[in-house]
Amino acid sequence: MRSLRSPYNPIQLTVGIFIWSAWFILLYGGQSVVCAHFPPDPASGPWNGLSLALVLFALLSAALLGLLTWISVRAARERSAEPWERFVAFVAAGVNGVSALSILFIATPILRLPPCV
Repeated sequence: MRSLRSPYNPIQLTVGIFIWSAWFILLYGGQSVVCAHFPPDPASGPWNGLSLALVLFALLSAALLGLLTWISVRAARERSAEPWERFVAFVAAGVNGVSALSILFIATPILRLPPCV
């Protein structure tokens, strides 16, 4: 069995979904707490500190998943690996890539809508 950090370890199949779900929970949980205790001025629209923090958090999370996708794609192309290891890396690349795209898709309304209305 490979180490947990290896792109061939089957645990890599769940890392992208875990990062996406943690981002999703922190996004809406953090937004709810800030809106309940420190709501930004509604007149500022979507351009306030909370929206900036949420977009930055989304970009960092998507970048992390993009890096993991790139690592998995490189591992899937490695000819010296066993076929099952390359399969795990290939599927992990797909899961990580879809998770990164879903973060960007879900975060796009942050740019247009006020966060606490």
